Amino acid sequence: AGLYVRLNTFNYGYRYNFPAIANTDISIGVNGMYQDNKNKNATDFPIPDDELFDGGSFIYAKWKKRKGTFTGRVRYDLRYLKGGNFYTETDTVTGFSKQLTGPDTIGAYLQFPAFSKVFEGFSYSLGTTYEISNNISLKANVARGYRAPNITEFASNGLDPGAHIIYLGNRNFNPECSLQEDIGAEFYFKNVTGSVSIFNNNIENYIYLSLLTDATGNPIVNAQGDKTYQYQQAAARLYGSEASLSFHP
Repeated sequence: AGLYVRLNTFNYGYRYNFPAIANTDISIGVNGMYQDNKNKNATDFPIPDDELFDGGSFIYAKWKKRKGTFTGRVRYDLRYLKGGNFYTETDTVTGFSKQLTGPDTIGAYLQFPAFSKVFEGFSYSLGTTYEISNNISLKANVARGYRAPNITEFASNGLDPGAHIIYLGNRNFNPECSLQEDIGAEFYFKNVTGSVSIFNNNIENYIYLSLLTDATGNPIVNAQGDKTYQYQQAAARLYGSEASLSFHP
């Protein structure tokens, strides 16, 4: 009993750096990933067979003069998820689930209906560093982030036997988007280095796992003791500070 998944991944990328002009470095490029995921002779199927294609293009610029440095980046991303109907039934010999294909799917359980979904979004960042002295510098950044749901968050509907959890995805999800601002300082001396910063990050469509409960608030548990979690989305805010100090005499 258990999982049996074959995942093939192909990564690609290209970047071109233009010659520096007027103290400015500019780069453009594309990168991404293709994945093909197949369930083999398994007995549990938390996610369906799927194909995933990621593609992204970007432009990056850095300008430096005297004690100041400015950087900027703009990026566009696209994710394409595709999968066919996925049927299962209980094997009368083993008592476990098994995948069905072709004519055997008549009257079987459609655990994962077919899907075809495209996610897309823009991200960008602007940042600056100013050197107060050779040992101390100030930094400030603002950035918009983007993340598309993965296959587990989007289409899961089954038991993960290793975690004893039944995962439920959501096909109505939108991509996560965030806007973060941070400011900080860094210092470098012969025997000590350190940094301190504060940040604020507002996230739209934040994806998280939520335990499903019954009317009395108790976790929903099946006969084998497996709990059920469902992926949800909501607005979120992350804020705080970070600091580090390193001694190296």
